Amino acid sequence: MSTKELRTNDGISPREVLLIDDQNEKLGVMPTVNALALARQKGLDLVEVAPNAVPPVAKLLDYGKYRYRQERKDRNSRKNQRSGDVKEVRFRPVTSDQDIDTKLKLMSKFLANGSKVKATVRMRGRERVYPELAAELLNKVVTRLDGIGHVENPISSESNGSFAVILVPGPDRGSVARRR
Repeated sequence: MSTKELRTNDGISPREVLLIDDQNEKLGVMPTVNALALARQKGLDLVEVAPNAVPPVAKLLDYGKYRYRQERKDRNSRKNQRSGDVKEVRFRPVTSDQDIDTKLKLMSKFLANGSKVKATVRMRGRERVYPELAAELLNKVVTRLDGIGHVENPISSESNGSFAVILVPGPDRGSVARRR
């Protein structure tokens, strides 16, 4: 439940609540007024955690500390969430070997960081007559990155005359089985 939806202290409208103390022990059903007095006596807040239950469940806790922990937990879960971003590295059929090596280092860095990598060979003009050059270059890229990543989708032709292959992190499970 989002912290923005929780009602606290005087904002709780039901006459009776099932009260849970700060040690997570049920204190039973009691009037909201008594629960609020108990919360003030302990220096805590009365927070309605389950408004749809019958009777609604309220808990004694330090609301500021609770919100801080919830926000920190949400922030950490967003930070640890992997975005489905795909890094693209472009080649041309006439790309030199040194440039290919540099781009392969970059691709291996992306794969080591857990990102998918799309290797694209862009064909221009009369180069489009020789699609085997693109397939050859992409096969070279895939074999050079064999231990770092594996092919998610086979080499495909795109509408703009380019060819692409998508690599995902981790060794190919099929190739490991074949080696044994």
